[in-house]
Amino acid sequence: MNNRNVVSFLRGLVGLISVCVIITTALGQTVDGFTPTVTTETWDGFILYTAVPLVDGEVLAGGSNATFPYGLSDFGTSLSITNLVHLESDGAVDASFQTSDQEDGFNGDGDGYLCVAVTTNGQIIVGGEFTTLDGHGCYGLGRLNVDGSFDSTFSRCPFLHPIDCVQVQPDGKVLVCGWETPLTRLKSDGSRDSSLLDSISGNTGTMALQPDGKILVGGQFTEIDDQARTNLVRLNADGSVDSSFMGHSWGAVEWAGGLTAVQALLVQPDGKILVGGNFNQVDGLVHTNIVRLNADGTVDPAFNAQLDAAGCWGVYGLAMQADGKIILGDDSATLNGMPCVAVGRLNPDGSIDQGFATNVFSRSDAEGIFSVALQPDGALLLTGFFSTVCGQPRSGIGRLINTDAAIEGFAYDGTNLFWQRGGTGPEVWRTTFENSVDGIAWTYLGDGTRVAGGWQLTNVFVASNSILRARGFVTGGYRNGSSYYVESRCRLPVPKIVCNGAGFGLTNLAFGFDISGGASTMVVVDRSTNLYNWTPVSTNTLDQKGSHFCDATTTNSGSGPQFYRLRLQP
Repeated sequence: MNNRNVVSFLRGLVGLISVCVIITTALGQTVDGFTPTVTTETWDGFILYTAVPLVDGEVLAGGSNATFPYGLSDFGTSLSITNLVHLESDGAVDASFQTSDQEDGFNGDGDGYLCVAVTTNGQIIVGGEFTTLDGHGCYGLGRLNVDGSFDSTFSRCPFLHPIDCVQVQPDGKVLVCGWETPLTRLKSDGSRDSSLLDSISGNTGTMALQPDGKILVGGQFTEIDDQARTNLVRLNADGSVDSSFMGHSWGAVEWAGGLTAVQALLVQPDGKILVGGNFNQVDGLVHTNIVRLNADGTVDPAFNAQLDAAGCWGVYGLAMQADGKIILGDDSATLNGMPCVAVGRLNPDGSIDQGFATNVFSRSDAEGIFSVALQPDGALLLTGFFSTVCGQPRSGIGRLINTDAAIEGFAYDGTNLFWQRGGTGPEVWRTTFENSVDGIAWTYLGDGTRVAGGWQLTNVFVASNSILRARGFVTGGYRNGSSYYVESRCRLPVPKIVCNGAGFGLTNLAFGFDISGGASTMVVVDRSTNLYNWTPVSTNTLDQKGSHFCDATTTNSGSGPQFYRLRLQP
């Protein structure tokens, strides 16, 4: 959204009591100073699979055989963190976050941490191929506390194969799946709730949650619960196959040994579904490694993006900006016929966005991007196997300053909350609204409903001087396996006596003043002669312009000083 659109948005909010607008200025697409030090090994031995943004600009990064060294001069030694690390906003390693490396994989060659989910209380669910987590026996899935210590309250259900994808449902239950692990639902404490896909012919490796509770599952399979479904299926909330969602045939890529797979999924705000993976046809039509489906599963013919198929294992990561533009992470060399190595951006219709640089990588210094993730300010995190970004040394992880601004607007009119989102910030698939009086204890107000330009919660009443908080939930990472949230806060105004307004002073020998504050707020005016004993004299319900108070009992007849104060109606 440009500045003109921001002004138009503000004009549309005239009369609203509380408006907070945040514009994160973009400096143009280039690599920034985010420079973690990563010790790399070989292609087969080292990969950073995912980087998960946190609300404060910091980052969690996970991978396989990835070592982040750092020095602690106070102790005269040098330590290292392996495979899961907490990074400061500039890329420096947070030494206080200490999680021990896993000892081994299931078969002696563990793939480390493949997916990360950050919960709203700051805990971290990690999935992958490992047998220990922070020194505790833990097969494939575990939960850490905010400081990286092991959470022993999370049940350790043993998984015999890697976990590629972990998603947290709105009710707190956890969905997991992997290339050889059936889609399984766990309770919030980690104990098994149900296995949703006990009968599957093939492998699952990616999933996406829809706002209506349905679950999209992708991978490399031919049958689900005795029903023919190839590589992509949609389940109802109870795990049964959604028969209204169309099945597909996928053209095999010769380079990949004649195999096809769905490797990444993203549900758009309009219900359409982006599907990335390794294929060159969908239902007989040419769609190379990326396709968009309508909400019923039919192919959207208006979306015609194509990646090169030769030597390319397809799309591994997808991210969508709040303005509808789509970022791809892959190992291709061209996008829509134009040179574009490993990462590119599409317009909402699938055409290539030529405002996004195509020279982020060269084929000589990048084998592939496995994860793309947008930070709240629109900065783009990239992980994978590469040695430079935009010609600057970056090993396995880098960050781009985006081409445009990320914009948020928060408004409350006394009845309705509106969270406006635009620009390069991450698109979210669900939102929640809360309020607080101290910024510590929060009260849930409700889930947001998507409206034009953002999210809204109607018929909600909060006290003036409340702090409002909106949270939006994002999925991304390698095979859409990771998830995080973004948030915005806004404090409502305190009712005030307007001392410099035309309504302040004596009128017809009666003293009065205007009151400003939040619409629908009930404000009590108290009067005192000694600043010690107070008497309520009026209760005023503010409208969008506030209210006017007039004390007819106070005159200019020398009755002594009178003092007034405002307080909220309890």
